[in-house]
Amino acid sequence: MWGFINTEGDLVINFRDDLVTTDFKSQNYPIFKNNRCLISEKKEGITYFGYINKSGETIIKPVFLNASNFKDDTALVILVVKDTIGHNDILNKTVISHNYFEVLINTEGETTHYLTPNPKHITLSKNFVKQPPQFTTQLLSDNLFAVWTDDEKWVIKKLE
Repeated sequence: MWGFINTEGDLVINFRDDLVTTDFKSQNYPIFKNNRCLISEKKEGITYFGYINKSGETIIKPVFLNASNFKDDTALVILVVKDTIGHNDILNKTVISHNYFEVLINTEGETTHYLTPNPKHITLSKNFVKQPPQFTTQLLSDNLFAVWTDDEKWVIKKLE
């Protein structure tokens, strides 16, 4: 469990077990970037990521399959999209498909850019999602990013 103290040594965010550690100078501990700290929550055996502020309040709910720390008011996350694709009349159940995109969000959790143009299918089950999906994009600067393609090459793209 981790907590946060201020410069006076007072505990300002009580100890909690949902804080995500970051590798920083060969050490792993939770950090704040742009006044946001990564948190995680398990739902039905799958880990989802979100963010808290410096008061410990959840600002962006844990809904992402993977997430990075913020940098310059932007974070890279994996956003799941749920599509209803039909109905099974025999079982009287809705048929659902889950896909994900790598997107950039602002500090309020609003999507600002889709970095992967095509969705990737995912089966949302603890049997299939044992680890967070790996990012295939890297933010290079304010307006450039790199995408790892299916033919195993990096392609540089510009944010529009």
